Amino acid sequence: MLSGKTAIVFDACFGFYSEDYFREMLVMERKRSERSRKPFLFVMVTIDPSFKIPRDSQFSKKIKLFINTSTREVDIKGWYDRHRTIGIIYTDYNSQAKETILAKIQPGLDAAFGPDAARGMTISCTSFPEDKKEVEKKK
Repeated sequence: MLSGKTAIVFDACFGFYSEDYFREMLVMERKRSERSRKPFLFVMVTIDPSFKIPRDSQFSKKIKLFINTSTREVDIKGWYDRHRTIGIIYTDYNSQAKETILAKIQPGLDAAFGPDAARGMTISCTSFPEDKKEVEKKK
């Protein structure tokens, strides 16, 4: 794993996977999903670049609080872009669960960071594998 690199797999400060390992997990999950046709939801929470991220334990505690309130134990969490974008892979979900999952994220950010700071974060999501009908519409 990690293409022969020696790297840190787990970011203990924040309680989830490092960027390199998380990206590798995302690739593996996409392949699994395409092969099995079992969907997953990939969510990114991007912290506004103008927000000066403090390098203290309080910030990491807020990140951990957000992750704990917005994910399940089986979901894969990590840095998609270190100290800028948190990636979450919600495994074994269905289309009805997507709205429920997304409805938990903003309140989780508000609870962890406060509404003002949470407004400076962008939430984006993509489902994998793409639905065949959706792909046809794009052509």
